[in-house]
Amino acid sequence: MTESKPTPDRRNPPRGSALVTGGTSGIGAAVARQLAARGHDLLLTFRSDQAKADALQSALRADFDVRVETFAGDAFQEGYVERLLAFHREKLGEQPVQLLMHGAGRYLPDDEKDRLLGGMRDFSAYDYYQEIYPKSFIRLIEGVIERMPDEHGRIVTLSSPGCTPATRVAVGYDMPGQ
Repeated sequence: MTESKPTPDRRNPPRGSALVTGGTSGIGAAVARQLAARGHDLLLTFRSDQAKADALQSALRADFDVRVETFAGDAFQEGYVERLLAFHREKLGEQPVQLLMHGAGRYLPDDEKDRLLGGMRDFSAYDYYQEIYPKSFIRLIEGVIERMPDEHGRIVTLSSPGCTPATRVAVGYDMPGQ
């Protein structure tokens, strides 16, 4: 006789942390606020604006009484994912990761100019976008998925038109990086 696994209660999944890359501004900050309102402890990443990260961290802690940690770094850099996951363990212990939302990225201004002129001067923008979006995202998934509770983890990614160097910008319609 085999034992069956209990059916997970999808209405009340186990509480865990949420890791939001690009989580201190724009859509990432809005997602962080919604997750905090639902009781998730947060690890928010940002590239360089420490003051903005500190302000959001304080506001979310005060407004929602959740743990909020921030991590500075550029997802493009070698070893970023490993440092981020070590920081998660250090600050949030063995708490499971309920959600990974990858919204990190930035717009490279010269990329728009190059695309408006019909091409690219070199592959630096393309390489950057490939590193941030598919490569960094896959590394994040590989590192986080083992920390997700069975059948309850969620993985989401967001990007802007700035990460699609193979297409042309429709000026007045979409503004990459905005």
